[in-house]
Amino acid sequence: MIRIVTLDEYEAPILKALAKTLYTAFAVGAEHSGSVTVPHGQVEPYDANKLLDTLPKVQAFADDKVLFLTTRKLSPRKLASGEAPTAGLSRYKGQKAIVTSSVIKTL
Repeated sequence: MIRIVTLDEYEAPILKALAKTLYTAFAVGAEHSGSVTVPHGQVEPYDANKLLDTLPKVQAFADDKVLFLTTRKLSPRKLASGEAPTAGLSRYKGQKAIVTSSVIKTL
């Protein structure tokens, strides 16, 4: 199961569409499991690594994945070749990931 946890307010139809897209892509159930607030001391643009470390623990089973969703910007990643924009971050073999919708252009 993929547990979608929001850091900002999203409309229910958007979360339902995201859950459906995740199910289609990964053949694993997905559901909105609530909201959490950003820990004190975090400033936009958020450092995705620090944010994942400081976000509160979400109740999940051992094989569940937690996807945090935000409308705020994430700071660029520093690479040997320069900086790269960050739309999300997950850790290899980790249980948590974060994705921002700030990079999506609306009509």
